Amino acid sequence: MINPGSQPVDGAREELAAASLAAFLVELREQAALERETRGAGGEVGEPVRDSTADRDGRFGWTITVNGQPVQVLMPGLEEAVLRGLDAQTPCLLINREARWWSSAVYAAAALPRPDR
Repeated sequence: MINPGSQPVDGAREELAAASLAAFLVELREQAALERETRGAGGEVGEPVRDSTADRDGRFGWTITVNGQPVQVLMPGLEEAVLRGLDAQTPCLLINREARWWSSAVYAAAALPRPDR
């Protein structure tokens, strides 16, 4: 069975993925700042590095360092407004190979450092 939203993306374009990634980064940085403020840790989000070797099925790859950890983001090459949908036809982002709709992808990418034990 195919997970809803994880099907190949028809008509995908890299420039649309890049524009959507820019909007995603704004939200990721806001979430990271909130984590830093409320938990006293985290909040470090680097610049995205394009990784075309990760491209697949109409999703375009970038690596972003979040709190010292690499996070792979595969962004569907569609307009941001389409990616913000919440139905089975809305293409998911892939965050470290896990399919996530936009609303939860930000939280998945905001990887917090693990506390020392």
